[in-house]
Amino acid sequence: MKMLKIVLFAIMILPSISLAKCYYVPCNSNVQSGKTQTKASLEKDFNAIKEELRLVKQSYEDYLKTLKEGNKELDLKIALYRQKALHYKEILFLLSKSIHLEDKNINLKALQ
Repeated sequence: MKMLKIVLFAIMILPSISLAKCYYVPCNSNVQSGKTQTKASLEKDFNAIKEELRLVKQSYEDYLKTLKEGNKELDLKIALYRQKALHYKEILFLLSKSIHLEDKNINLKALQ
C-alpha cells in the first residue's frame, strides 16, 4: 500500500517535472510603455504649469506697469502740492509783511 502510494506519486510528479520549462518573458515593452506614459504625463503637467507661470508673469507685468503709471501720477501730484505750498508760503510771507508795514504806518499816524 505504501509502495503503491509512492509509485502513484512518482507517476504524477515525474511527468509534470519533465514537462516543466522555464520561460523568459521580456518586460522591456512594459517598462518602455510605462516610461512613455510617465513622460507624456509629466510633459502634459509641465506644459500646464508653464502656461500658468506665463499667465502669472503676464499679470505681474501688467500690475507693475499699472504701478509705474500710478507712481508717475503721484509724483506729479506731489510736485504740484509742493509748488502750491511754496506759493502759499510766499503769499503768507507777503501778507505778514504787509500787515507789519500797515501796523507801522498806523503807529506813525498815531504819533503825529
